[in-house]
Amino acid sequence: MLRVKRVLCPVDFSPASYRALDHALLFTKWFQAGLHVLYVQHGTHLPPDRPGGRKPLVSEVSDYLPRLQVRLTKFAEPALRVSRSDLPVELEVVEGDVVEEILDKVLVLPADLVVLGTHGHGGLHRLTLGSVAEKVLRRVTCPVLAVPPSAVEEVPEPLLFRTVVCAVDFSEASRGALRYAVELAREADAHLVVAHVLEGLPTDDAPLPPSDLGWVPDASARLKALEKLRAFVTHDRRDVEVSREDVVLTGKAWRALAAFARQREARLLVVGVHGHVPIGELVFGSTAHHLVREGPCPVLTIRPMGTG
Repeated sequence: MLRVKRVLCPVDFSPASYRALDHALLFTKWFQAGLHVLYVQHGTHLPPDRPGGRKPLVSEVSDYLPRLQVRLTKFAEPALRVSRSDLPVELEVVEGDVVEEILDKVLVLPADLVVLGTHGHGGLHRLTLGSVAEKVLRRVTCPVLAVPPSAVEEVPEPLLFRTVVCAVDFSEASRGALRYAVELAREADAHLVVAHVLEGLPTDDAPLPPSDLGWVPDASARLKALEKLRAFVTHDRRDVEVSREDVVLTGKAWRALAAFARQREARLLVVGVHGHVPIGELVFGSTAHHLVREGPCPVLTIRPMGTG
């Protein structure tokens, strides 16, 4: 059984952060967990009062920290009011390096889940190589729920999701993701789809197709992949009492997964993230990296135990 006692939601006052806060609230209510909303002030400029507005200098505002605390309260208040939750909620403003403060807060709370938006302003500007969100995904030890800009505006309530898609590449990272997805599906009585994507390079006698597929798997390759996927899923028999189907997709992994999740109207994608890798190298190469930028729904990234 999954145990989530504390959820950390870093924000930067952007619409993306507000959507992330909505998802964080749902998870806290679902798991009866506490919520910690964090804003990190970094650099010489304060956040603008409105999108596209002027960023005032810190030196221009003598009491900027109390003002930021008031702004954080106003930013979070509508979502907290709508949540109608009696669960503990903490709002905190700190100064420092955005990534380091988030990672430190994960350890101090400690947090069982981090929820953040992948587009916005300032600290959580966008998910690109070396950005705050990417560094958090790479270094944080607990699961991270990334809410991409293309995720649906309306957050489902009271149930978080009806369909969960878990991407599998047969690595230990994806095994951990699968276990987490199974538990989530069981908790939510959701339908779990376990998906593997066949990718490859063209052979010497096979010209590269006009798409980015690389090579077109034949029926026997798909069948072998499906058999391997089913064996992988049932390895530790955690699929008991979970509505599940196993599918083999073809094409570029992140595009195939995003298209499939959109087609099935999935509200959650679960992927594994390898530990101890260079910046930007996530499971399936850059699959997780692309999905948290351009996926049609929130993406839950899971790291194997013992990495960090």
